[in-house]
Amino acid sequence: MGTKDEEIGRNVAQRRGNRSQQEIADAMRLRGWKWSQATVWSVEKGERPLRLAEASDLAELLGVRADSFTENRYQSSVTSAFLSALSAEERLQAAMEEYLLAQRVLAAIAGEESEQTALSEDVAEGVRAQLETSIEVVARHVNRRQGSTDG
Repeated sequence: MGTKDEEIGRNVAQRRGNRSQQEIADAMRLRGWKWSQATVWSVEKGERPLRLAEASDLAELLGVRADSFTENRYQSSVTSAFLSALSAEERLQAAMEEYLLAQRVLAAIAGEESEQTALSEDVAEGVRAQLETSIEVVARHVNRRQGSTDG
């Protein structure tokens, strides 16, 4: 069983995500701490304790609660999965907005009747189908595909 400092270090590393240790050190230096990349590494390995005042600034920097650094493995796993789902939700929202914009552009372009005769029947049918596709239909399609990969 690891020490509390090692547990805190694992949580810091997990909360850091894909940001580099150098990036975190630079940001902490801007907040007045004498941190280097080696400091971040030492904290994450549990070789250097994370001071309470540092934890407050680090938590703010990472967008988490300071007490999340002291979570046990189970709590930390749940928090990590939650943050991952939240991030995926943000990407999904952006993708849905992009999809709806693309539909509107397609509708505007395809709505020019004078040009519709230039479309083959297959393409015209594809355009009609695309314009009739709602976000709900896309979600049902994704759920069906997910269900087929789970079994």
